[in-house]
Amino acid sequence: ILSLAYGFSYNWNAVNSNKLCPSGWKVPSYADWQMLIAYLEQEGYLNQNISDGAGNSIKSCYQVSSPDNSCNKSTHPRWNSSTNHGFNQYLFTAFPAGMMNLAGQYVSYGQYGYWWTQEEYDATRGIIISTPYNAGNININTGNKNYGLSVRCIKE
Repeated sequence: ILSLAYGFSYNWNAVNSNKLCPSGWKVPSYADWQMLIAYLEQEGYLNQNISDGAGNSIKSCYQVSSPDNSCNKSTHPRWNSSTNHGFNQYLFTAFPAGMMNLAGQYVSYGQYGYWWTQEEYDATRGIIISTPYNAGNININTGNKNYGLSVRCIKE
């Protein structure tokens, strides 16, 4: 049921197939994510663990204990309780779908949003983007190509 609330998860083979996004759209590259972060910082949302950080500016406001009563939500999909609150300034509406781990279990839902980029890091890992429930930043890291993560398509 949680996978339905948060959408589908995809492994690297699906991302690398170029079949996930409709015509004229693509899985964002690492450079695309860097441009988004630079834009958010230019707009005053620094990529730091602060309440008005870049990560919080793209997160859905649906969160346990949100100070905005219209966003205070205890059912999924939503972010776990934290002093960092999403405010969805740019209608990105990031949700914390977590990931499907190597054992095929959904983990970290409510806590982390993970998204694939187009870039391969090495033979077993791809470059991933994440934002946590308890921080206001956007992270760039690597993830096992067999993880099931979210994908966000952007216009080419």
